[in-house]
Amino acid sequence: MISSYFKIEEKLNDVSNFGPWKERVDITLEEHEVLEYVEDAIIDPPENASVVVKSEYKKGDIRTRKIILDSLSDHLITYVSSLKKTKEMYDKLTGMFAIINLNQIIALKNKLKDIKMSKGETVQAYYLKMTKIRNQLSTVGDVVPDKEMVLIACAWRLFFCLGDFYHHHQQYQHYSHI
Repeated sequence: MISSYFKIEEKLNDVSNFGPWKERVDITLEEHEVLEYVEDAIIDPPENASVVVKSEYKKGDIRTRKIILDSLSDHLITYVSSLKKTKEMYDKLTGMFAIINLNQIIALKNKLKDIKMSKGETVQAYYLKMTKIRNQLSTVGDVVPDKEMVLIACAWRLFFCLGDFYHHHQQYQHYSHI
């Protein structure tokens, strides 16, 4: 018997946690050998199929539906509960949340490029802020390569170094005229 595999915070709520949700659901379906039910690999048994074949199909279909429904927040269940086929359920959910939102991607990219390292902030804390935004971009389907992350981090570090140099240079110029 399948008990609840998903904690409340792991359940699909909206687009913000779609990527991690999909990974968890796909792995859980694969673990229970029913991933095929959502990948078009399993079709309904023909009318003339044996009772055993029909029964095995139905058990797998019910197991798959149970896993999917268990992975959803209550407010999303109504969107898929009337669908008869497991594949339709899965496709509707992925269609609702896998839409690439160009405005969201642009906003997150700008946020990543505009993130600043505060004076006194550790490199680890700064990189953690960058990684959080990178993960949000990944969730909406935009992968930021490691090379780009390094370039962003180095650009801000260089900016701070030049800023410190300029500040010290200004102080030197001020005191040299006295």
